[in-house]
Amino acid sequence: MDENIYITDLIAPEVLQQIQDAFCAMSNIAAGIADLNGVAVTTDSLSTDFCMNYNKKSLIGRARCEQCDKQGGELALEKKRFVSYHCHTGLVDFAAPIMANGKMIGSFIGGQIRTTELDEDRLLEIADEIGVDPQEYLTAAKKIRLVEEEELKRAGEFLYKISNILMILKLIELFKLCFILRLYRTAVCNH
Repeated sequence: MDENIYITDLIAPEVLQQIQDAFCAMSNIAAGIADLNGVAVTTDSLSTDFCMNYNKKSLIGRARCEQCDKQGGELALEKKRFVSYHCHTGLVDFAAPIMANGKMIGSFIGGQIRTTELDEDRLLEIADEIGVDPQEYLTAAKKIRLVEEEELKRAGEFLYKISNILMILKLIELFKLCFILRLYRTAVCNH
């Protein structure tokens, strides 16, 4: 079997979107799915106003967000499990690797939540650094959901387990198909 397995070879982007949307509806936590190269294969669900309309609309803010997501994905790959981490604004994000045949083929990335009170002084500094209105930035940050760390951990572990069970089932289906094709070729070649 080909060693280069792509997440969308196993599960269609539309199905991944449905899984992601269901997770976000259940947990009320923002998420997205990216392939191994960090390219989005779904549309982000439940993204916060703070992240989408302030951080990611600023070139500097977007670059910082992408760097945080990259580091989170690398940490998940290194640990081969769900990990949470703090982004450049102090919010909590997570990465959960999606594994197939022992290799990471993508990841769930999400979060955009907080587990502690906001550092308002730091947020005002960040607003100035990324070139957005400090008071609007702080107002948007105050709307971010406060979550218990244990709740985040449970949600992330669920996401990691369900995504990898789906990948195992799809790989089994793929192996069965390869086996059937080999049997067919053998039968055809022997006649």
